[in-house]
Amino acid sequence: MIKSWSITLTTAVIAAAIINKSSNIAIISAFAGIVFWYLEAIWKYFQDALTDRVRQLEDIIESDIESYSHPKIASSFREHFSKPWLHQHVPYTLWYTNVLLPHVLISMVSFAIFLYYF
Repeated sequence: MIKSWSITLTTAVIAAAIINKSSNIAIISAFAGIVFWYLEAIWKYFQDALTDRVRQLEDIIESDIESYSHPKIASSFREHFSKPWLHQHVPYTLWYTNVLLPHVLISMVSFAIFLYYF
């Protein structure tokens, strides 16, 4: 959903920049693409936390279902999010291909339009 918002909003702003021949509008689009890119990286971090716990639960259920008591999802998230995630994990997820695209491409196009009209 973040990608949909990013593409819709930044493409509309790029179109406005081209129609108005405005470098100021183009730089807004470039900035919006970067903001959406960072937001997508944070979302991916949350998704990774869920994926890690799902894998653990699948391993428990597959190996020894009798010792399984309850999912402990809240405590798992609390443990995962108690780490300094902003400085460690999010910069890493920024470079995932599925996080990187289309945000960086849109920002680069917007910046090129900015330079063209500047």
